[in-house]
Amino acid sequence: MTKAIPKTTRKLGRPPKTAGPSSRDQILDAALDLFSTCGYAATSVKQIAERVGLRDSALYSHFASKAAIRSELFQIYGPNAVRLSWSTLNLGSGISDPKGFVKVALHQLAERWMRPAERKFFRLLLMENLQSESAPLVHIGQMQEELRDRLSQIGGMLMAQGKLVKADPKWLAELFISPVLALRIDVAFRRDELDLAAVISRLDQHVDNFFSVFKGPKPWQAA
Repeated sequence: MTKAIPKTTRKLGRPPKTAGPSSRDQILDAALDLFSTCGYAATSVKQIAERVGLRDSALYSHFASKAAIRSELFQIYGPNAVRLSWSTLNLGSGISDPKGFVKVALHQLAERWMRPAERKFFRLLLMENLQSESAPLVHIGQMQEELRDRLSQIGGMLMAQGKLVKADPKWLAELFISPVLALRIDVAFRRDELDLAAVISRLDQHVDNFFSVFKGPKPWQAA
């Protein structure tokens, strides 16, 4: 008598895991998309859950609140992530080859800016600063001030070595930052296809122009 082959059985419930993004990552992606288009205040937990295909209760098993989702997004894409990325740069080369150092740093930033999630996050960041009734998680003015202070320190060292014209370091830093910030905004809000090489070319041109104008010492400052 032939022995019957037992049927394979599968427990009912969650489908088997695949190599795709986890539910937690899907929630973060959906929230970032909604926050950056509708605004944080106008987005509900229900909308985020529906976008992912979860019940509200299932979403709360990953995040305690909508604010917790936002906080994690700021941890992933906020200033701390940029600081970690810049920590690999050799500050010593910033003194020996200032133009090259600044270009490498800006190239790293440009590569981040072009990522779809980074573009969405920057739009969210601007909306947070414009719409938040309380203090936003990250204040753009404070970020700009921190960057200005860092560039001022490098600028002061370059002035001492005669590689930059003698001027107020913070003033020079502000002149350098403003076009970079304008390009950052352009990248975040453009709807057409973006070309990383074109963005890097614009940044390089800005660096070249800046150092051409403010390279020191000027004849009237020569010893």
